[in-house]
Amino acid sequence: MLSTESNSSIDGSWSEIEEYSEPLESDFERIGKLGGGTYGDVFCVRHRLTGEMFALKQIRDENEVNGIPATAMREAAILKQLNHQNIIKLYDVFLTDERCYFLLEYMDEDLKRYLDRNRPLDRQMIKNFMYQLFDAIFYCHKHRIIHRDIKPHNILVNHEHQLKLCDFGLGRAFSVPLKSYTHEIVTLWYRAPEVLLGSPSYGTPG
Repeated sequence: MLSTESNSSIDGSWSEIEEYSEPLESDFERIGKLGGGTYGDVFCVRHRLTGEMFALKQIRDENEVNGIPATAMREAAILKQLNHQNIIKLYDVFLTDERCYFLLEYMDEDLKRYLDRNRPLDRQMIKNFMYQLFDAIFYCHKHRIIHRDIKPHNILVNHEHQLKLCDFGLGRAFSVPLKSYTHEIVTLWYRAPEVLLGSPSYGTPG
């Protein structure tokens, strides 16, 4: 398991991760599937002892480093650095012989599904959501992190109308001088103008 209390750097060692030998089923009861994407499926699970609800993200195999998917390494390393009320909380990382799992804070649904059910939003709710989203993005940029995949599917909502930014698999630590990044990121319709036009150099404002 990987403790989220660590403050190692974004590019730090993964020596803290130990193989999780006991079956996840011994601790968590799977309730149902919450969704899925390019890099994995997400399930709602309940801790058998405490009854607390979590989201369990099962990472799909892709480019691996020492048996760990590269996107999973980046996402977990970034989430370990971030502590904000509008960014999803990572509790643990579990490794088995065949899979990598993230144990995440549970949220009710993504913003895409919420908007499909609640259109049109009133002006006050729009302002509330935008404030929370901008606050999360500002916090990331202040800590020199660029998300690179902000879209409604990667913004979660709970029943108290609290937003949380999630899915940092394409995120990067921003540095000076500027690094060159691929512009083939983010779903096409949500790309920033400079990315859409093919710029290989981009970062946080200012």
